[in-house]
Amino acid sequence: MIPRCVDVILVDVDLKSSDVIAHRLRSLAETQPVIIFERKTAEVSGKKAVAFRIGPVIDVEAFARKTMSAT
Repeated sequence: MIPRCVDVILVDVDLKSSDVIAHRLRSLAETQPVIIFERKTAEVSGKKAVAFRIGPVIDVEAFARKTMSAT
């Protein structure tokens, strides 16, 4: 069975903060160990962006609610 993953994309963020962001995302996931499968950086509309693929996540909606309330 393939574990559920979540893609988190943040725009207009300081790319030096991506390690802190990754740590915070790990703490919000309800399963352990949490793996950040991929981390990409890019520019979106002239603003710096960072994207994470994180998993496994059991309840995607609960993870999204926790992520939104943590911002």
